[in-house]
Amino acid sequence: MACPLHNWAIGLQDGCAQSPDEGCTPRFAVKVAEGVVHLDSKELATHAVELERPVAGPANRARLSEDTAA
Repeated sequence: MACPLHNWAIGLQDGCAQSPDEGCTPRFAVKVAEGVVHLDSKELATHAVELERPVAGPANRARLSEDTAA
């Protein structure tokens, strides 16, 4: 499987990036029934993370206009 964000090839059996890339991603048990993918919410919760608020704020549209006009 290929990760479009990192452009890594990731093994489906172990969740690890294939050489020359390094790293692993969590794997989750799935069940497909009648075209619907089911995941275990308890298993998902074990990998949940709290994300910090974004550092950047709203764009200053006036400044963006000035920068593109230059």
